[in-house]
Amino acid sequence: MKHLKRTASFLLALTLTLPLFGCDAPKGTLTLTDQAGRTVTIEKDPEAIVSGYYISTSMLLALGEKNHLVGIESKAETRALYPAVGLDLSIGGYGTKKAFETEKAALLQPDLIILPYSLKQSADEISAVTGAPVLVVNPESDPLMQEALSLLAEATGTQEKAKELTNYVDEAISKVQTLESTPSVYLAGSDLLRTAGSKMYQSTLIQNARTVNVASSISDSSWANISYETLLSYQPDYLILSSACPLSVEEVLSDKNLAALSAVQTGNVRKMPSLYEAWDSPVPAAFLGSLWLASVCHAEYPVSAFEQTAEEFYRLFYGI
Repeated sequence: MKHLKRTASFLLALTLTLPLFGCDAPKGTLTLTDQAGRTVTIEKDPEAIVSGYYISTSMLLALGEKNHLVGIESKAETRALYPAVGLDLSIGGYGTKKAFETEKAALLQPDLIILPYSLKQSADEISAVTGAPVLVVNPESDPLMQEALSLLAEATGTQEKAKELTNYVDEAISKVQTLESTPSVYLAGSDLLRTAGSKMYQSTLIQNARTVNVASSISDSSWANISYETLLSYQPDYLILSSACPLSVEEVLSDKNLAALSAVQTGNVRKMPSLYEAWDSPVPAAFLGSLWLASVCHAEYPVSAFEQTAEEFYRLFYGI
């Protein structure tokens, strides 16, 4: 039933972000409420977009907006997806989750700027300086990711593409929801002892793989620190290292502190692949992280099924 919940969350998000036309709004304008609760008016279809966040950039690329991107986040050269889709990296360098180069972005004369939630306090000032409407996105859980996608689709007039994307993801996830077993999983973040609780998108990723997040009792809205003792008490069937984790599988298997961990004893330690982007972050391709995890934890779901879906997805939505 997980895919039904995802579809419901998307429809709810789409309803929440439908344009609100006021009686004083000029004809052709679009008024939206962003994920910081701000009212944002877009006066024309954006032809020049600046995205200061890699997640919104990935979403815009999936929605077919590559040719409208005139500026993207800093360190774009670290994103393997961008050269793969033919995005000109020379347009990058206008912001991160903690800062945004407002004056440089203003020179681009953007019609729309997308910022992460961490910059919500600066959004109005950035809008005033650049003269462009600023949308703040906060895709830090599965419902919020769906809401962010529908918000960007409404702003760019790509609702049909967003619907196609969501339907594709839901159908792919539905194929693993009939698997009978539900093995338990521990997901390590940027460190072995940092993990995701139930409020994070990564917990949904685990659930969508028809597996159980052993850290679901953690209610933190960001990566939580735990101890070796806590990890040992979880006794997960599988220990998964995120793509951001610096440890190798071999280092985990040889860690004497984990000798009593069942996942180590059975050799069920894996590192999540990333290909073009990190599948354990809330980007459109994150569902591939669930399918990969399903192929690891369920003999009934072969890795070939995951690989076929990954190839098809990137071809359909990114032209790779």
